[in-house]
Amino acid sequence: MFVVDTSVWVSRLIDSDSHHESSRRWLEQQTGAGKSLAMPAIAPAEIAAALAQRIGRPDLASRAVSLVIRLPNTRLVPVDEELAALAASMAADLRIGGSDALYVALAKRLSVPLVTWDRLQRTRGGVAIAAYTPTSVPAQGQEAVAASDETLPAILVSYRGAIEAALRTALDGAGPVHDVLRYAMGWADAEGNPVSAQRGKAVRPSLCLFACDAVGGSVEQALPAAVSLELIHSFSLIHDDVQDRDETRHHRPTVWSVWGEAKALDAGNTIRVVADLALQKLTAAGVPVATAFEAASILNSASLELVQGQYLDVSFEERVDVGLHEYLQMVSMKTGALIHASLTLGAMLGACEPHTVLAFTQFGKSLGAAFQISDDVLGIWGDEASTGKPVGSDIRRKKKSLPVVFAMSRSRAAARERLLAVYEHETVSDADVAAVLEIMDDLGSREYAQSLAEERRDEALDALAGAEISPEGRRHAEEIGGFLVNRSF
Repeated sequence: MFVVDTSVWVSRLIDSDSHHESSRRWLEQQTGAGKSLAMPAIAPAEIAAALAQRIGRPDLASRAVSLVIRLPNTRLVPVDEELAALAASMAADLRIGGSDALYVALAKRLSVPLVTWDRLQRTRGGVAIAAYTPTSVPAQGQEAVAASDETLPAILVSYRGAIEAALRTALDGAGPVHDVLRYAMGWADAEGNPVSAQRGKAVRPSLCLFACDAVGGSVEQALPAAVSLELIHSFSLIHDDVQDRDETRHHRPTVWSVWGEAKALDAGNTIRVVADLALQKLTAAGVPVATAFEAASILNSASLELVQGQYLDVSFEERVDVGLHEYLQMVSMKTGALIHASLTLGAMLGACEPHTVLAFTQFGKSLGAAFQISDDVLGIWGDEASTGKPVGSDIRRKKKSLPVVFAMSRSRAAARERLLAVYEHETVSDADVAAVLEIMDDLGSREYAQSLAEERRDEALDALAGAEISPEGRRHAEEIGGFLVNRSF
């Protein structure tokens, strides 16, 4: 579902302008796919008047309002006293008109994205006021938000518009490697043409904004840190694909498989540098210099842990004696470092008390372990249509993920000999994958991994028990924890 500013619907009536045309195509795709489009049910004449004043075309305004109200998939939401009061409050906070504020308030109430023709790029109260102008964010970018709307927790979806717009701005000046980076981010094909490719979940930047929001901070101030986190994550994925020789990610060829290893490494290094530049915008967003310096220190430490964890992960592929303790140490670095840094930064930039920042750090450490263990399960048993990788992909790469580490520690006699033989092969065949899957099924590897992921999630939520956050923030934390452990992609 989306909350749709009525001005967007004017694009359905104008074909001569390319900006309107791209928006019109997006709207047709959404309505054709049965997407529900919500708008406040104020008097049609009032909507038309506000719209006419904005675009200077009363005739088009009246036709657009009539059109949107007649559509079967449009949900008209009554404007009760509570919604009107919320709109008045947001109008004052955002310094926008009352009619515009109604759309923002409705998006907040429903916890869904707001699609507007305006070039607003702000967030307040966990609601992204999306910069969905076709000149800055193509229609394909809005499709990606739509896809995530039905799978991600609503609180994470609410930040995606602001994150997407800020990421595009950050990468605008990337120079010759710009097209490669746009491809890596899912914004373009290998020829540089805009596309609607499946993208990442943007978990890390969303967690950062969530933590800031939960402690009552300004999401705008935390946005540079959120962008930096996502760029560092993207850098790690590009390099990770080279090291693991993965040829697909999100259902399409990886960067190195298109441009070669050398250019892929250059692209990854470029994104890493841009991440540092993005973080420097904290002071421009109103963050004190001392706090910005501490944020940089936290992020640099997390980046170091990430690459050290990746080194351990690669080195484990050559060993068959990896223990559970070693595995947990590795994932706390490779995956956990950026997860807990995301939440630490968000809470710290929200200007809350040190003990609450520490609670979010502990929350992030346990949540990071749960996230990676869930990823390990998907890497072996995940649905290819959702993950973009075939069943057993981690077995073929001889990754020492948790289910494999557990199986090697529990297997005996013939089963252990078979496992060791598979992991000593130069390449892993289909028969080898089937044999390993059978052994892990017999030993209950999947059940063990899922149980440990849930245990770490519970530890994460317990860490927030004494934190000074709102009941709404606590509920969102539970939703996030549940999603990260039980997700399918």
